[in-house]
Amino acid sequence: MKTLAYFGCGIETMDFSDFQYDRIILIDYHLKILNKNFEEVIENKIIIKMACAALDALAILKQKNIKLDCYISINEGLRDGYGDYPLNGSYFLSYLAPVLNDTYYHIYAPRYYGKTDITPLCNKKNFNNSSFNILGPVSIEATGVIASKLNNCENFPLKSYLLQRRRDIVVFDDPNANFKIIYGNIWAHEPDLDVLFLTLNKKYSPFLKQLKKIEWFEKGVFPYDKLENLNMKEVKKIGIIPWYSINYIEELKKIMEFAEKNSIEITLFFVDKNDQILFENILQNTLLKI
Repeated sequence: MKTLAYFGCGIETMDFSDFQYDRIILIDYHLKILNKNFEEVIENKIIIKMACAALDALAILKQKNIKLDCYISINEGLRDGYGDYPLNGSYFLSYLAPVLNDTYYHIYAPRYYGKTDITPLCNKKNFNNSSFNILGPVSIEATGVIASKLNNCENFPLKSYLLQRRRDIVVFDDPNANFKIIYGNIWAHEPDLDVLFLTLNKKYSPFLKQLKKIEWFEKGVFPYDKLENLNMKEVKKIGIIPWYSINYIEELKKIMEFAEKNSIEITLFFVDKNDQILFENILQNTLLKI
């Protein structure tokens, strides 16, 4: 079933009769004003309206194992519409990745962000550091969407891309060491992890505070004390993202030793290609020193 989701869709009624999708999901917190939160069938298309915040909608989509073929965000109501985080920013796109199909269309309005401090987060480079590779720009028509029928389309020029999921690359996996390094998205593995260690980005603090089973820390030094304070009876699998330390080798050695001592599995995830070279070099030195 081909599925499209429009985040920050607005409350005005839209005509989807010519859209090439079987299921269309409309997500906007302000649909609560109209008490709209239901599913209906119109002209053989399933229309689902979700009157909730984007994070809440994602939780439901994950729970129901719904995968998206097309993602749309135009006027998302950032700040002026009570939105706390950009829906085309790196953190949200990373969190969104598990509900996207392996290839999908991404439609958004780069100029929506104007000259605010989050402009760099919605540009092409942001996609290149995500869990997907850009196969190329495509016309709106090629996505199966009629742009003129979308709320807010008249206010912002749209861009559309076809993206393909980047497969995980296992850089290191030694079962005897209880430690892995994976070039991939930590959120794709989140259901299997008991705790996620993530570096805190203050720009995203409203977004970050809403996420569960996470230990936050500042970039620079890994919080080994937080690792030691975990309840080892409840924790068996831990995921960590890079923390950009000047003492990576010593800190990585310590984490590997902790995993072995406590018989837990620790996985380091990263998506930036520059980190792959860094961690391969660090890992080689770390193993030589153990």
